Formats: sequence, structure tokens, C-alpha cells
Amino acid sequence: MIDLEESPRRYWLPEHVVACVRLEGAVLLDLKKNRYYGLGLLESATLSPLVANWPGVADGPVSHDRPASREAAKKYVAALSRLELLSATEPLRHVPVAQVTTPLTSIGEELSGGSRPSVAQVATFFWSYRWARNSVRQCSLDEITHAVTMMRIPSERPVPMASDSDLVRLISAFRTLRPLAMTANGECLIHSLALLKFLARYYLFPTWIIGVRFRPWRAHSWVQMQECVLDSTPEKVCEFTPILAV
Repeated sequence: MIDLEESPRRYWLPEHVVACVRLEGAVLLDLKKNRYYGLGLLESATLSPLVANWPGVADGPVSHDRPASREAAKKYVAALSRLELLSATEPLRHVPVAQVTTPLTSIGEELSGGSRPSVAQVATFFWSYRWARNSVRQCSLDEITHAVTMMRIPSERPVPMASDSDLVRLISAFRTLRPLAMTANGECLIHSLALLKFLARYYLFPTWIIGVRFRPWRAHSWVQMQECVLDSTPEKVCEFTPILAV
């Protein structure tokens, strides 16, 4: 069995790796390779005391009655190190922490009607969609994360605060235009990034979230402004545990 007193936390998740831990196990997301890795409960529980920035369990304490040997721990560490999912060096920067406001409400899917989108909104929509589509096709999630972060750098000129009604009108315009370029299903990453870019044009900066579901496995992306889900409903996203929030 691993002796926690003799096994200090000497490993780290690198800056390009984010993790989500649940009772079933853990999921690691390599932002540079755009790839998910799944770990079972035993592997996750074994690595937890060894990795300094290993996340806590999202849905309660973990109890495990199968002791992990030192040999097993060494194999887990070696395997993840070969994949560049673990490092012996503390990362220089912190990855985005998946902290999401709950409980959730929605001002997204329930919207209908509203005024007709303006010519400027139409142009902004297609500009945002092209950026999102090209980003997903050509860039890593690490590069996209950096680009989303850069959107929030304050401009030099003063910007008026947008009201809740402004947000509702913009989302309504986006949803009206959405069928011209993409579907609501199957393109959640492009959809959420396009909405982010669209709202950033009007100095609104919600949170971009990627969440994972363990059984059955699935990943999902959505946009949230505080407790409000902007491009989905609470019922659709509540089954996903956030692994990345930017």
C-alpha cells in the first residue's frame, strides 16, 4: 500500500492538462492534443496523494477498499508521464479552474421571436461562425483557450455596461441566425465558440465550459453567464461535470 507519509506530492498536472474527478474515476483532457483520457477509480485514488494539483472529487468523498501497491503507482505515473500528462515540474501557469455557478437558469433555448437581426448583427454572426469553425478545425484547445482569454483583455476606450435586456436581444438574434450556418445538435463546440465571439463583439464575456459525462461517455460544450445557460438548458447540461471553464 502507498504510504502517504513517505510519498510526498511530487508530481504535477502540466499546464496543458485539465482533469475532472468523480466517484467513477477521472478524466484528463490534453488541451494540446485535443484528447481525453479516462482513469478508473483505483488509478484515480492512487494518483490523488501523489499529484499536487490533482482536483478534488466533484460528487463527494471517495472510499476504496483495494490498496494500491507501490509498483502499481509507479506504473500509473510512468504511463501518464510518457503521455506528457504528468510532470515532475510545477507548471508556470495555472490551467483554468472549472468553477461554475449553480443552480442554473436559462435564457437560451426558451427564447423565441424578438426583433429582426440588424445588418451589423448578421455580419457579426458570420464573422463569429467562421472564426469558431476555423479554430476548431485548425487549432488545439490550448490555443483556443488562449484566444478566449485574450478576448477579455479590456480595451483602452470606455465601454458602456450591457443590460440583461441587451443580452437577451443578442442571444435571440444569434439563435435566429444560427440555422443559416449550423445545427443546434452535434456542433456544440463550434456553436459555443461562435456565441462567445459574437457576444464579445458587444463587450459581453460569458464563461465557456466543457463538461464530461462518464456513463455513457460524452463531452459537451456550452456558454454560461453567471447562473444563466445561454445556449442550452439546465436540464441538458446538469448531467455534465465541468472539466474546463474559461
